[in-house]
Amino acid sequence: MTKIHAKSLEHYVHKTLTKRLLLMTLIVVIIAGSTAFIFENRRMQNYVLEQAENAVTLMVARARIIKAEKKIDIYPAFSQALAERIANPLNRQSGKFI
Repeated sequence: MTKIHAKSLEHYVHKTLTKRLLLMTLIVVIIAGSTAFIFENRRMQNYVLEQAENAVTLMVARARIIKAEKKIDIYPAFSQALAERIANPLNRQSGKFI
């Protein structure tokens, strides 16, 4: 085998292996990224659902207290509880998942 032929073959093998390595790296990165995205997306959905359930539970409890204190119907009491919740943003603890 001549030196030119050997260098050409070495260059071809180098080039082919580099391309394959880059392709496999890309595939692994895409799979890992997709898995992480799916996992974190589910975790975020569960967190948001939990926060919504907690907020509704607290608002219903507050509406019952308002109803008992003011002796009014549950709908106006719930509206007042909702207004209190909107007016007082300090009670919110959102953003932890970010």
